[in-house]
Amino acid sequence: MLLPSIGVVPFARDPLSVLYDDDARVILDRLYGLPMRGGAARTIAYVASPPFAARDDYDGSLTVQERAFLRSVYWNLARRRPFRSIRADWSEDYVPGLGRPVTITMFTLAAARAWSEAHPERPRYADHPELRSAGQQLGNAEFPHYLESGHG
Repeated sequence: MLLPSIGVVPFARDPLSVLYDDDARVILDRLYGLPMRGGAARTIAYVASPPFAARDDYDGSLTVQERAFLRSVYWNLARRRPFRSIRADWSEDYVPGLGRPVTITMFTLAAARAWSEAHPERPRYADHPELRSAGQQLGNAEFPHYLESGHG
């Protein structure tokens, strides 16, 4: 599959992440509209998952809905200009009626580079292409969590 100005997509998009595209665009519109104080702007989003939702295949830290939301944010961010970098910090709390809060911080590229160099212990999303799609993950060839979570 070819996309304008991006080239070949190495993995198919997770069909669940596509469902979060409208929400991801709202979050990115909000972030792009905020002043970049110190090279960064942040907002909070809430991602709802059903009770006892399946955990993702990567490291189990996020539900499949949370991972799909994050994939959608990154996918939509790649199509924006000027290009920015984001970091997602997930709360351990779950707010009834809203979901699990995630603070999304948008950085200018210079600020992102400085932050990344100051925090080498933090994994970089860019270093893990398997997180950007549903492809090439063990047990995820046909999106079984998408079906298990009541979306199929």
